[in-house]
Amino acid sequence: SFWSPEPGAEYALSATVTAASGLSASASVRVLADFPRPKFSSLRIECDAERGWAVLVPHVNAADAEGRPVERMDVWRVCGSRSVLVASGVADGQEVVDRFAPLNRKLTYRLGAYSDQGVYMVSEHTGMLRSRRAFAYYGPGYAGIARSRWNLSDRVSVSRSRQTLVDYAGRAYPVLYDGGGVSEVRTVDFVVDGEEEWRAFREAAEADGVLFKGTDGEAFRATCSADMAVPDGMPSRFRAVTLRIERVDGDDL
Repeated sequence: SFWSPEPGAEYALSATVTAASGLSASASVRVLADFPRPKFSSLRIECDAERGWAVLVPHVNAADAEGRPVERMDVWRVCGSRSVLVASGVADGQEVVDRFAPLNRKLTYRLGAYSDQGVYMVSEHTGMLRSRRAFAYYGPGYAGIARSRWNLSDRVSVSRSRQTLVDYAGRAYPVLYDGGGVSEVRTVDFVVDGEEEWRAFREAAEADGVLFKGTDGEAFRATCSADMAVPDGMPSRFRAVTLRIERVDGDDL
């Protein structure tokens, strides 16, 4: 969790010690926070619905004469009770692209500003990345983008244990084992507008893996295969693309 004391504020520090016999003792002391804080900083959140990601731009208030110079800044994305580091060592005005920002959900970012004396302050900023399209990023650095309107009638299959047959003494016995993770397979239907979108989905299916982001706010790494209608030479014609997306367990996004 993140906490940062305010300059000039008074806090109480308490401690309790419990012995093996069950007896306990407590002590408390009040302290006054007196330190040179960094200059006030803010975070501008620019939501790029065309690419499906958020652009984060931190700014230091140069007019804040009472604050110390800011040496660097860190940015976290807050997801429920969990925080994910998006970028560290960010300079004033430097753009940070958050490709993993979920769609159609309230986004909360924490900006930590560190002064030249090592003191830091944390501020929170909110926004929302709205989109009616789903995205599959692929290729080195997830630079390729396949995007289209999402048919909301997609299917999800979730399982944890798997079954296999083991031969023993001439008989086949079903054996249930835990593979160590959750297997989630989605079948997603897209309505593709034009050949350019069609080719992007084909490249995504041929890639080693994708970062999939749905309109329901889900964002995860996956492998995918595609069932696609072949282009007929009419560039403006709508086509159907069905992706079979299998989620891959990994680090928090």
